[in-house]
Amino acid sequence: MNRLFLAGLVIDLITGILITYTVVGEHASSQTPGPTSGVVTVTVTSTYTSIYTSTYTETLRPNTTSTTSTPHRIIMGTVTAIIYPNGTVIYVYGRGGAAYNPTISPTATKTSLECEELRQSYEEQIRQLKEKYEGEKLALQAHLENLRERLLARIRLLNDTVAGLEKTISMLDQWYGVYTSDEEKTGFIQGLLVLARNSPAAKNLASQLATETREPGDTLIALFSWIMLHLAYYPDPVMNVSLPGGAVIATQQYWSLPSEVLELRGGDCEDLALLAYAVIANMLPGAETYLVVLGNGSSKGHVAVLVRTGQGCYIVDPAGDYLDGRQAALSIGSSLVNPLSLEPDAKNTLISSGEAKLVYTTPLETTTRPSIEPAKDPSELLREWLTILGLDPNTTRIELYTPTWSLKATGVEAVVEALSTK
Repeated sequence: MNRLFLAGLVIDLITGILITYTVVGEHASSQTPGPTSGVVTVTVTSTYTSIYTSTYTETLRPNTTSTTSTPHRIIMGTVTAIIYPNGTVIYVYGRGGAAYNPTISPTATKTSLECEELRQSYEEQIRQLKEKYEGEKLALQAHLENLRERLLARIRLLNDTVAGLEKTISMLDQWYGVYTSDEEKTGFIQGLLVLARNSPAAKNLASQLATETREPGDTLIALFSWIMLHLAYYPDPVMNVSLPGGAVIATQQYWSLPSEVLELRGGDCEDLALLAYAVIANMLPGAETYLVVLGNGSSKGHVAVLVRTGQGCYIVDPAGDYLDGRQAALSIGSSLVNPLSLEPDAKNTLISSGEAKLVYTTPLETTTRPSIEPAKDPSELLREWLTILGLDPNTTRIELYTPTWSLKATGVEAVVEALSTK
């Protein structure tokens, strides 16, 4: 195989760039016959950005020189050199694709191996950049999806809040005790019971008053005593309420939730009874607890709580100062005063100074801490309670409510019969 080594020299002239090549030697090969008489044929091809190509051939003897000022390809035997006017050899090949690197001086040279390494390096950088940006794209998509879900959750929450506000606005008349139908009243009170027994205020008070071992009677005494000492009776103010048809009526009936009662430190019969119902429902989850609404044919009524256990029944009526046949009183000197008639701060001052104490009275005794036994006969208990209130046990309209059940009947016997078959 003949291989001729070329040396290129860049000559910077005013008229242009000249590249000089000198034949410096030759080698013989069995594959390619060597030149005869030491004569070498040199083919020069000039290529300008692949627009056109010009080729010329000249014959050089050893140690002679060829000069050109344009990029060209030189083929000598089995060697091809692609050379640009700045003197850089871009690629040199031998037969069969074997790379060959002639000595070109003083030109900087990049061999095919260096070009391949550079190409692989660029490809690796491109691959890494693609992986990086693909990962960043996936992370950004996940972040955007998370933001989208959070926004959708906020929208759902806002929609629920708006719906709740709309429902509350639509029920404002009912909170003021104005109902367009008996069914509307039942639905409102049952919903109110759910709100009351699930309120944090009722749960906290129940937890505060609870003990590990306590009979139902002891639980009711603890709650009743707390109400007597820490709350007062406040009648609802008279308010004007607009009816759906446009009429305006004056009413003195407003339902307050446990949190409102505790914040105001008092309320009227339905407010105190609703608080008692909510706390008892949390303290005695195994008992049947009913909100009792009484009516006597007038616009006025009364509200209390009926509790049924396996041992018997209890009536809890804070506003009526009545607990299962007993009435609470504040003993001040020789006088007995209804505890709810005094402000909480005044009661606490009197009790802390020893000038007053809370007692429970019956026609037979007065005691500070009675032992309450449930009434075995609910009919007798209800009759006694209604009589103390000044209501006729046989003609009074009695309504019982739980979150899922209600009863409306006239007279004690009808109520007791309905409870026995419940």
